[in-house]
Formats: sequence, structure tokens, C-alpha cells
Amino acid sequence: MNNLESTVQSSLQSTLKIDPNAVFNIEYSAISSASPRQIWPLYSQVAQWNVWDHAIEDSTLEGEFVTGSVGTLTPTGGQRLPFTLTEVQFERVFVTDTPLPRAKVIFNHVLEVVQGGTRITHQIEIVGPEAARFAAIFGDNMREHMPAAVRGIVEITDTQISQSV
Repeated sequence: MNNLESTVQSSLQSTLKIDPNAVFNIEYSAISSASPRQIWPLYSQVAQWNVWDHAIEDSTLEGEFVTGSVGTLTPTGGQRLPFTLTEVQFERVFVTDTPLPRAKVIFNHVLEVVQGGTRITHQIEIVGPEAARFAAIFGDNMREHMPAAVRGIVEITDTQISQSV
């Protein structure tokens, strides 16, 4: 690992709020040639999340894309779930919490400038007394679909860049 990679990894670990008691924890990263400014609209336009994440059927947000706002997300073939934006740092980080009975899904989305573009990292953890039960129910689905969602963002933004040149 070179100095840049080491610095990025150190910064990434300090940005992600990983709960050491999480029963389920997955993470996936990819590099886009786009800047955080070019990527951020894909996150902040919540109703369009299904364009880059095909595991989402529908998503809504009440109000602005800011800390404390609430919305809903319907996984493809699943039930509509509420979420709260628990942290939003413009063009850098956003975190959603989705409450479940006696558990919670925490989803971190991190953008970090690296040589040649932006590292996009998605990280999901399930915490709480019933976390193991929910991880058994939909953990494999999350693990399967997370890479495709991150790659979807990369494909969209990299295509936009190549078409604008």
C-alpha cells in the first residue's frame, strides 16, 4: 500500500462509523473518474436511487437532503421501510438509519477524492438485539446487490464524463 492509499484508508476508517457490536457488516468501494460534485446529485435526488441501485423499487424523501430528514425506501419485491438521514456532509458523506423491530440498519455512503477521481464506499451494518435474525433474512441480498449499486454510480458518472468530452 502506498502513502496515498494508506492516507485514504485511514481517512475512510475515521469517516465510517462502524459499530464494533454490529452482527452484520459489509462494505464495497469502487473508483469513479468523476468528482464528488458530479456524483452527489445521484445521492441527493432520492426519488432516482433506483436508477443506480436496481435493488430499490421506490424511494422518497420528505423535505431537503439534510441531516434529520426522513423518507421511505421500498426494496424490489419488499415492504416499504422508513429511513432517517442521520448525517449529511455535502459532497462527502451521508448516512441513513432504518429502524427494524429491535434492530437497525445503518447505511454509510462515503465519497473521497483520490488520485484519478473519487472513491465511492458503501457500508451497511445491522445492529441491535434482533440483528442476527434480520441479517439471516436479507443479509445475503444486501451482500449480493451492494457491488452492483456502487458500480451503477461509477457507470453513470463515468459515462456522463465521457459524453461531455
